[in-house]
Amino acid sequence: MKFSKPFLVSAAAVFPFMLLLVAPLSFYFGNINELAFGLKDVTLQVSGLFLVLFAILFLLLFLFRRKVTTFSVLAGLLTGLALSVWLQSQLFVWNFGLFRGEMVDWDRWKIQMYLEFATWAVVILLTVFAFLRKNRKVANNILMGIYLVGIISVAAGYVAAPREKNKTPEINDAKQKDFFSFHPKNNVLLIILDTFQSDYFEYITQKYPVEASMFDGFTFYRNTASMFPTTKASLPSIITGSCYLNKNPYDTFISRSNARFNLLDAYKKKSYSAYLAGINGTFPGVLAMQTFVDELSENSVHPFFEYIDFALFRSIPTYFKPVIYNNGIWLFSFLQRRNYPPDNFGVDIRFLELIEKFAFVPKVPESSGTFKILHFSIPHLPVCVDENLKYDPSLTGKEGYLKQARGAVRVAGRVLNTLKRLGIYDNSEIIILSDHGTMNMPQANKEGVNQDTTSLVPPGVITSSHALLLHKPALSRGTLVTNDSPLEITDIACILGLRDGDSACNKYLAAKSGGSRERPFYFYTWDDSWDTENMPQMTEYYISGHVYDKASYRKGRYLYAASGMVEISSNKYYQIGKPVLFSAGGKSDEYILKGWSRQEPDHRWTDGAVAGLVFQLDKKPQRDMVLRLWGVGINGENKKESEKIKLTVNGKQVASWELIGNNKYEALIPAALAPDGLINVEIAISNPKSSANDRRQLGMAVTKLVIDEE
Repeated sequence: MKFSKPFLVSAAAVFPFMLLLVAPLSFYFGNINELAFGLKDVTLQVSGLFLVLFAILFLLLFLFRRKVTTFSVLAGLLTGLALSVWLQSQLFVWNFGLFRGEMVDWDRWKIQMYLEFATWAVVILLTVFAFLRKNRKVANNILMGIYLVGIISVAAGYVAAPREKNKTPEINDAKQKDFFSFHPKNNVLLIILDTFQSDYFEYITQKYPVEASMFDGFTFYRNTASMFPTTKASLPSIITGSCYLNKNPYDTFISRSNARFNLLDAYKKKSYSAYLAGINGTFPGVLAMQTFVDELSENSVHPFFEYIDFALFRSIPTYFKPVIYNNGIWLFSFLQRRNYPPDNFGVDIRFLELIEKFAFVPKVPESSGTFKILHFSIPHLPVCVDENLKYDPSLTGKEGYLKQARGAVRVAGRVLNTLKRLGIYDNSEIIILSDHGTMNMPQANKEGVNQDTTSLVPPGVITSSHALLLHKPALSRGTLVTNDSPLEITDIACILGLRDGDSACNKYLAAKSGGSRERPFYFYTWDDSWDTENMPQMTEYYISGHVYDKASYRKGRYLYAASGMVEISSNKYYQIGKPVLFSAGGKSDEYILKGWSRQEPDHRWTDGAVAGLVFQLDKKPQRDMVLRLWGVGINGENKKESEKIKLTVNGKQVASWELIGNNKYEALIPAALAPDGLINVEIAISNPKSSANDRRQLGMAVTKLVIDEE
């Protein structure tokens, strides 16, 4: 069988066509709003690489054109590889999450890996076999079919892509100059260190005091709470003072709350120049640090290297993808980064270098003052940046996060040193804060991993609520002061005096004057999506004391979802004094939370280390109450192995019982613990047991419960 030159060309080009055009363009159009470069930035380089790869393959096929079997195997192999790349890039597209430095749990995709290997092997073998039949018409049809599906895939991606790419606001020369400009007298600076858990800052001040010595004139408000566990909901609460609870689509909420009040507009009304620089897409009008770095930095990664990384990542089987994306490190892109950390972390450091290089104070200011929000990603997870802001992929766990938090302190310190060098530090008002804590790390003064299973309040609620807040008023001097006023991150406008006389600041003013304050926190499980219309379902919690104290936290009454607000417990209120039967037909399921087993005829067992109940009283208690519970421990009458029970109500331990036999047990509940009539009960069991025939972790069989006024 003779092979024509057009056939040689199409066989040599099919694999580069899929690898360098179809796969990466499908990725590009599908993620167009996440990428900082345009196709025109890489067209020349990609075209050159395509021609080089095509020329090599064409020469190889040309040399073996007279050896029909060898040629058929080579042509079939290239065609099979091209078809496999198409299948991988179009059908085997798994949701690995965001590629912003996060680690990918590759073990989750083992089944997909086996499926991909089997598919690649079958496709390549069948294609080679088809070419070995030496039927030129069949070979031509296969090649033309692959080109056709490739073109259709690219066309479909182009049609589905947004008609206009969402671009960050342009940063022209005038805006660059104005951004790096500071006023001789009036400067307000907000430095957001994403995911900085406040107790780690306190730990740093104690263990590494030299590193915290630059905070001259600051007060550390260590009892500050965030309102949400992630940035998407937290950042608007800082800038607008409004709280998103899924009532409207997220974009609608942002638009309305931003129009009512936001920090930037408040300072613009004072004739200040006002800017927010951070991560693209996190808030309307944000100037992307990446854009500054791309336009002003000498060490920017060329888009061509990013394009090749995306092409390979989309094209190769999942088993090999960690080579291309290794815990935040893109293979070819990283070659140009020197020792900068990957993704947003590297952008942070290079943007910091730009501030140090370009910040200046004009002799004749053009505004009445400057207001700037600098939103840095460090110390957001994953941990890969040490205390010297060097990339270290070996960092893990609590110690790794501590090093990264120390690196974040260094970031803030270098900004402060820039202000000192310019001679404007003293008369600048500065706030350093985080939008939320980590959710994953244990508290700094505790050992091990925070896996507390003896509370109905998840550990992630507690640690993600620990928001960093430091404030230096203008002209404030002196060593760092610690203050335990119960603040929250929505207080920023009140702290800056932008809402004087506004009732929105009443709770803040009372807290600063020594008053108590119950602060809400809305917990949700983040699904890595910035594009959904609403946020995930939120569960309401309240913090009544210090954020470091687990006993300060209690579960609220409501869930907030896109479908509306619903009560966590039954809509039926509990009538004080009415017994709740835990036997069949007793309706105990109206009050139980986690930690209970299935209903049995005469009782219900606790299952696990903690069991929860929630009661919304039909009226506010006028006197202290008594909780009476009838039950028996798993050890029954065996007095040598009695169960020990700790009973907690709304975060406070109210009783400790030793279960011996089938008995009645009592606990006093002070009325002050339930001012709104909501009672969260936690029953912590010392030694739940399972058996070979019953894998449940049984602790206590409850038959009846009643809450009555004393």
